[in-house]
Amino acid sequence: MRGGNISHQEMAGSLLVLFAGVFWGTSGTAQAFAPSGASPFTVGAIRITGGGIFLFILLIFRKGLSWLKGGCPLKVLLPASLGMAGFQFFFFVAIKMTGVAVGTMVAVGGAPMWAGLLGYIIYKEPPEKMWYFSTSLAVIGCVLLSAGGEGLQTSLPGIFMAFSAAFSYALCGMGLKGLRFLYGPIESAALTLCGGSLFLLPLLFFFDVSWLTQWRGVGVALHLGIVATALPYSLFSMGIGIVPVAKAYTLTLTEPLTACILGVLLLGERLSFTSIAGIFFIFSGLALLSLKKKGEIKDNGG
Repeated sequence: MRGGNISHQEMAGSLLVLFAGVFWGTSGTAQAFAPSGASPFTVGAIRITGGGIFLFILLIFRKGLSWLKGGCPLKVLLPASLGMAGFQFFFFVAIKMTGVAVGTMVAVGGAPMWAGLLGYIIYKEPPEKMWYFSTSLAVIGCVLLSAGGEGLQTSLPGIFMAFSAAFSYALCGMGLKGLRFLYGPIESAALTLCGGSLFLLPLLFFFDVSWLTQWRGVGVALHLGIVATALPYSLFSMGIGIVPVAKAYTLTLTEPLTACILGVLLLGERLSFTSIAGIFFIFSGLALLSLKKKGEIKDNGG
């Protein structure tokens, strides 16, 4: 396969991951609009359960149950499911303790580091030189973005929860990439979401879910399940099958950028000059990574 074709494929994969990050970035803001009784534990469980059910029903209408034949190796499904469940748990606890901007920045901004390490260990994908520079720019931008906001809160336990979410996020991607060797992107996303929901569903028996009886609660649940979960995980599953894991997770830094913009527009959060500089750094890092020159892309065979 020639370099030009690989460049076109990587560009398409990069755009898919970028858009996935945008849709993910709406999740924290959506939780902020949930009724007062909605705990982060039930929100995370409802989110991935709803997303998994939506994709499962979609696949049944398209393919029936034939795509499930042959089973699925636990060695790839288990880390994907554990990472999915862990991210929901730790992420929603983190943003409850630190706020949407800071929690999202740490949880998503820390993921490229873990993804680069795990991708190299598991899939033998050493990050490219440009990855180190562009990721550094984007992560610095995330730090400036959160540090420059007014009325933002920090919490050491919350930061720890956010870093735990970052590791879980990267672990989920490792398993999801493994599933892509066996299934299509939507099938892989559906299995990951449904598997993760099995770990979180027991929480619904211990926490109040009466908020789902309110129209606003139903609207938040539908948005989280479909717009902020099923759609972006399908896009991410398509993209991660094309681009290296480390690069994919740097590109998902559109998520904190989106969360910050929505926080300003919908939640009344304010940005200082420092935050605006952070946005510039994020855009610069993502542009350098996603708009590589064709000559920099190596042919891995095929």
